[in-house]
Amino acid sequence: MNLVNEILEAEMQTDMIPTIEHPLAESTSCSSEDGEDNINETSTENSEVSTDDDDEYEDLAVIEARKQWEESLVQLSQVLNWVVLPLLGKFFGRKAALWTWKWVANKLYH
Repeated sequence: MNLVNEILEAEMQTDMIPTIEHPLAESTSCSSEDGEDNINETSTENSEVSTDDDDEYEDLAVIEARKQWEESLVQLSQVLNWVVLPLLGKFFGRKAALWTWKWVANKLYH
């Protein structure tokens, strides 16, 4: 989890998510007669490396998901402030004005 905290701190300072290239994206070629042995060796090496990289990718995915969640919350608060609250104010303002006018009219004319 220290890696995640370091990445979060770096992201906050630079406002960028670091990119990591996946080791399996590189092409491996076997030109020797023992191609199967080379493939097996490279696959075990890649599997050992990929578990660490997978953890880093999952950490980056969590960071990206958290960032998207925070952006969604900002958008939701903007919708609330710009659409919902004015509509509620308009509705309750008219109700209050109607109630107030009924009360005043009742006092003046009855």
